[in-house]
Amino acid sequence: PITLAKEFTTIDILSGGRVICGLGIGWSKDEYLAANIPYEKRGERANEILQAMKKIWIDDSVEFSGNFYKIPKSIINPKPVQRPHPKILLGGFSPKTFERMIKYADGYIGALAGSFEYFNNSVKMFNDSIEKSSKSRKDFDLTILTYPYLFTSSSENDRSPMCGTIDEIGSDLSKLKSFGVDRVILAINAEENYD
Repeated sequence: PITLAKEFTTIDILSGGRVICGLGIGWSKDEYLAANIPYEKRGERANEILQAMKKIWIDDSVEFSGNFYKIPKSIINPKPVQRPHPKILLGGFSPKTFERMIKYADGYIGALAGSFEYFNNSVKMFNDSIEKSSKSRKDFDLTILTYPYLFTSSSENDRSPMCGTIDEIGSDLSKLKSFGVDRVILAINAEENYD
């Protein structure tokens, strides 16, 4: 958590306070094995990382004692430009992930992979988790990552979200806005061939 928090702090300082901390706990057991970190209890481990990072960003004198991570009383500088800390967005699709978002983060970073119906179900789980808490939807950011595919002619018959003409993609962006999306990250897949 110390290294990760300091890396985000550095980016926040260099960007003039514009960094957004987007994290997910991952799903691949192989990645955990390669990092020599147990796959079990990864959610509890993630909770501690988030708690420790916030302390590092906020507290002048940092001390943290969890089951997985411990920070003896330390002064950890510099602090980020954004106060109290950079925005934390979490990715994932499980109910426990949405509970973690509400408890430790500032919003949801999801991926538009599949139909709008599937995406809308994720947004519904996010909103339901907020309603169960003492917080309100305005307290949270909803960001979506998508890989748009621009075509010169309409493919309306069997079109996936964010795939089609510029007008079709514009219509999809309007639909995302109607779902309450605050920010859309348009990513590029450089290996794909375009029409």
